Amino acid sequence: MSRRSVVKDDRGYLVDVVGALRTDRLLLTEQDAARLRATLARASLESMASADARGENAVELLATALRSAIVVPPDRIPAEVVTMRSRLVLEDVASGARREVVLVYPEEERTHEGHVSVLSPVGVALLGLSEGALVGWPLPSGRTAVLQVESVQYQPEAVEEFHL
Repeated sequence: MSRRSVVKDDRGYLVDVVGALRTDRLLLTEQDAARLRATLARASLESMASADARGENAVELLATALRSAIVVPPDRIPAEVVTMRSRLVLEDVASGARREVVLVYPEEERTHEGHVSVLSPVGVALLGLSEGALVGWPLPSGRTAVLQVESVQYQPEAVEEFHL
C-alpha cells in the first residue's frame, strides 16, 4: 500500500506533494539506474551513521522508486523525460515565476548554481518526470509551491552523451 499526500495549491488544484511515495513507475536509463543504486547504497550507510530524518526520507523515496522503475537503454528514453544531469525549466503555477535547475548526484550539488540533489525529496520527485508534469516544492515558510516542468532544456541522452 502506498502513502500519498495531497495538498491544494494557491489556485485550489489538488496536487501530490514531495515526500509522497510514487505510484507511477519511474522510467530510467540503465546507466542512471546503476549509478543511483550505488548512490543509494552509499547514502544508506551514511544515513545509518547520522540522525538526518529528511535524508532518510529521501533515501526511502529513491529506494522505492528504483524498485519499481522501468529501466531502458539510454537511446530509448524520450527526450522530454528528466534524467540525471538534465537541465529543466520549472514554472511556479501560482506566480508564473520560472527557475532553471539541474538534477545532480549528491556530490555534484551546488545550490547556488541551481543544482538539485537526487537525494533530496524534490530531486526524487523530479527524476523521471516529463514536460508538463507537476511537482510540489516545499518552501521555508512551510507552504508548498506547485511547479510545472515547463521544458527539459538539456538531457544527456538526447544529445548522445552517454558517458556522463
